[in-house]
Amino acid sequence: MQKNPPEPGEKWQANGKQIPAKALSKNSIAYWKERIQKPTARKTECANYCVRISHLGKRIFFNLNSPEKDIAARTAAVIYKHIIAHGWDDAISIFRPDLEKKQEVKSRDLPNTIGTLIHYASLFSSARPSTVMCYSKSLRRIVADLMSISKKGKADTNDSRRFQAFRDAVDAIPLAEVSPERVLAWREHYVAKRNTSPSSRASAMRTANTHIRNSKSLFSRKYLTLLKQEMDLPSPLPFEGISLPSSGSTRYRSKIDARKILEAAHIDLLEEYPESYKIFLLALNCGLRVSEIDHLLWRNVDLENNLIIVENTEYHQLKSEDSAGQIKISDQITDLFKQFKTESKGLFVVDEMCPALTDLSRRKYRLAPHLRVLKRWLRMKGVTANKPIHELRKEVGSIIARDHGIYAASRFLRHSDIKVTADYYLDMKIEIVPEF
Repeated sequence: MQKNPPEPGEKWQANGKQIPAKALSKNSIAYWKERIQKPTARKTECANYCVRISHLGKRIFFNLNSPEKDIAARTAAVIYKHIIAHGWDDAISIFRPDLEKKQEVKSRDLPNTIGTLIHYASLFSSARPSTVMCYSKSLRRIVADLMSISKKGKADTNDSRRFQAFRDAVDAIPLAEVSPERVLAWREHYVAKRNTSPSSRASAMRTANTHIRNSKSLFSRKYLTLLKQEMDLPSPLPFEGISLPSSGSTRYRSKIDARKILEAAHIDLLEEYPESYKIFLLALNCGLRVSEIDHLLWRNVDLENNLIIVENTEYHQLKSEDSAGQIKISDQITDLFKQFKTESKGLFVVDEMCPALTDLSRRKYRLAPHLRVLKRWLRMKGVTANKPIHELRKEVGSIIARDHGIYAASRFLRHSDIKVTADYYLDMKIEIVPEF
């Protein structure tokens, strides 16, 4: 093993073989170096690194009391080893004495409200902070409609205070007020208000189902036992037994001529908007999600072997474990990115001038200005989808399914389940006419 730990995302050497950083032992400093971060409070980055450590169903936040990454990672490894050796109670008494005092107050003294549920679900969930935020927004949307809580507020109140007042009002609602019967009635009312045509009804049903599906995720079976230990959950649970009826086909229907749009992008974007052109290539040729493009690092682009390595980094957490993988790129794309790399001096593949985001709970993109340019250009080229850049990923998935089969497309798109590929992404572009 190397004497010094590698930088985040680099490979360890052991017996001449490369080992991914994510495969390292939790006892190693390099493992924690990948997972510590400086959180933000009111848009200000904290001076010290912090970490959340999970063990035996419990997840605790620790301030590592150092702005130096190496020192902080070493402290995180020490805390983890102490937890394993002596248990949570002893570790908390040494490394989080403030939490030990807080635990003297019984959790069940807290009100069983929407806000309390969101608080504990955020602590226990292993999903990305931005994903948990999305789940919470859906739940608040449903509850606000059920309780007739408006976002408007007083006319003389600014937007931030109005939003905070709205959220406080929703968070104070007792969880028992949200029953499966009321949720079903909400869905019927939501769809009925938008039932102006078959297509609008189907769209409204999809949106309502998305809000319900997101809200149900806050009661995930993975940590439901932990939730029950912290608060009195109603029986039945708010979304228990609610099925999600079909809202029509969501299968992708190709409306793009990939060859023509590639040629047009090369002419229109390469010279005038090179960063938007990079995003275009990474989405269409490589099938990357926008969030993956947003913080793609040059160290994850292996130009010698024509590979893009998709993995968790200190700047980005993947959608799921299945999202990790390697994408083979063509010689033509490799040559283009070799040229781009000679002109770049930073860490990021797309626009080093845009700083990395520190508030991971918000669904904001580092590359928002370049994304807007590309969206406008795609609209001009006739791409009418709500998410035109994501449409490029669907298009390449459809092409691979046509040429190499659905399994190859599922692996290329890095879906967790081949059913997702079959249900949502693919469209057979070759018309089959029976002959007799």
